[in-house]
Amino acid sequence: MKIIRYILSLIYGVVVWVRNLLFDEHLLYSYSPSVPTICVGNLAVGGTGKTPHVEYIVRRLLQEGFRVAVLSRGYKRRTSGFVLADVNATADTIGDEPRQIALKFQDVPVAVCEDRVRGVKRLMKIYPDIDVVVLDDAFQHRYIRCGYSVLLTPADRLYSSDHLLPYGRLREQSRGAMRADTIVVTKCPDSIQPIEQRVIETTLHPAPFQNLCFSWLRYHNLPQERCFLLTAIAQPQYLESKLGDLVLDRLLFRDHHRFTKRDMALVEKRFAGEAPICVTEKDYVRLMDSPFLTDTLRQRLHVVRIDVDFRGKDVFDRSLIRYVKENINHK
Repeated sequence: MKIIRYILSLIYGVVVWVRNLLFDEHLLYSYSPSVPTICVGNLAVGGTGKTPHVEYIVRRLLQEGFRVAVLSRGYKRRTSGFVLADVNATADTIGDEPRQIALKFQDVPVAVCEDRVRGVKRLMKIYPDIDVVVLDDAFQHRYIRCGYSVLLTPADRLYSSDHLLPYGRLREQSRGAMRADTIVVTKCPDSIQPIEQRVIETTLHPAPFQNLCFSWLRYHNLPQERCFLLTAIAQPQYLESKLGDLVLDRLLFRDHHRFTKRDMALVEKRFAGEAPICVTEKDYVRLMDSPFLTDTLRQRLHVVRIDVDFRGKDVFDRSLIRYVKENINHK
């Protein structure tokens, strides 16, 4: 089976290499929006912390007074095409991560569309005064040429030591990282030392024009008592480790899992009692829209907020803000 996956990854690699070559040689057309665009993405599938980094970027741009919009694919939604988040939006209509962003930034237009070119054009038409569009998970969407790209890679599985799908987790060859303006090594320990950073820098070997930053997750509103843990995120081990001995029991589902009636019955059975049920914001937006969540369970939910902090934050911020300011008048 391992050999089969390796052979398939070689075939997949050839296809991806040819596709990227066609874009690099301008044989396939890339649309360049007139509005500044910032792409946040990764080379590997899932689990790099895109949503908290998107939220950080949105928050930072808003602080500078820019009018920001967000465009995502809306993974696992039950709709298709362009959908704009509104008061009736749910995780089913726009996806859990865009729903989380829309709830957090209610004055920021949030939309989903599989076709990023069409999505940006629609946003520009509906909101002609927007200054910048942040595209979530669009690094491989080369039909749109983003003005600034942020590439994320987790510290415990750098793209430089990974392999192509299905043998590994990479969507494309690691040389694709050269398209990034800034590389962020995510999910680092907050106590990461300069020598550890230098080792990672040597391993990734960023180009002279690329910024290299290091970020870590920050958890807010952690419970102070024994609790149950209910999550459906890509890498729950980080939160589980943070909670430590406070966890009485846990139910861990696949990333983006849609909670069913059977799931809620299992939660009530396994998590019997009055102890709080610890969930992330991403889990909460799916649970709050579920018709199977009882009032009793809803009252027990304890929502942990997750954001990021940086080493190299000043460089990261300056680079982003400079890009927007230099291109905002070219609309």
